[in-house]
Amino acid sequence: MVFVTGGTGFVGSYLLAALVSRGRQVRALKRAGSTTAYCEGIFNYKFGAEGAALFSKINWVEGDLFDIYALENAMDGAGEIYHCAAIVSLRDENPGEIIRTSEKGTANMVNAALSKGIANFCFTSSVAALAEQEGSETTEEHFKDFTFGKAPYFTAKHLAEAQVWRGNAEGLNVVVVAPTIVLGPWNGKNKGSMELISTADKNSKFYTGGTMGYVHVADVAEVMIRLMDNKLYNERYILNSENVLYRDVISQIATNLGKQPPRFRLSRTALRLLRLLNNAVNKRKISRITIAHAAGDYRYSNRKIKQALGGFNFVPVKAALEEQVKFYLNEKGR
Repeated sequence: MVFVTGGTGFVGSYLLAALVSRGRQVRALKRAGSTTAYCEGIFNYKFGAEGAALFSKINWVEGDLFDIYALENAMDGAGEIYHCAAIVSLRDENPGEIIRTSEKGTANMVNAALSKGIANFCFTSSVAALAEQEGSETTEEHFKDFTFGKAPYFTAKHLAEAQVWRGNAEGLNVVVVAPTIVLGPWNGKNKGSMELISTADKNSKFYTGGTMGYVHVADVAEVMIRLMDNKLYNERYILNSENVLYRDVISQIATNLGKQPPRFRLSRTALRLLRLLNNAVNKRKISRITIAHAAGDYRYSNRKIKQALGGFNFVPVKAALEEQVKFYLNEKGR
């Protein structure tokens, strides 16, 4: 049996779909009061008429990452663990909650796995946990160069991953994946990369000069399972399809929406000014790291994962965006 956390979220929903469609027995943790509707929507999207039957195969259990005894009970009988649960936000709000959920929650997951003797543990980290190299390529080796003081999410993912490596030192076989910006259809509350689509749909005339890496969510799920199945343990793998200029991304989205691509580039100075103005009047604060990524040249290597999986073919960014826009328009009834 496979035990999964974060199954009501974006990556977790696609992971559950990939596991169940393979015939795996799956138990998924959910918080009391959280909805599984968005996950069920992904099953219906991916599998059509078979979606409901496949979704019903998931054994949902209520629990809390901060209750280690409940975690141990939920894990009972599991042979491997996929830990995807986290608060994903690049804003500066609620830093304590973001960091505690990732660091303490992951520490409890690791401790529960060790206590139950479940040796195989896959963790969804992020390139945010690395010391990203502006102007050059970031690799898996840049974890050790991380500096604190960034947005809470970056600190949270780094500290959480450190807990996983602590578990490795204590006997766990671990697989750590670090996706770049995750693309793919999604209609949950945390819109993630779907916000790129809604931004372009507002006829924005501006773009930023940054470069960033992108990967399809289905590829993230597929790679996680393949790494675990092939026992490629005790390594970190960046998951990245392509590094693409933000202008090219937003222009393609606009074109797919039937809109005019943006024409005017916002400089880093202009972005900093807009951040100050926004943060002075709005409750939803924009972090410095958001501005840095919007304007900076951030590229990520995928050589290690391609070598590990024999030249894995990632979904091209162009195809991922086309699918995402089609899903968005369908959700809007257009």
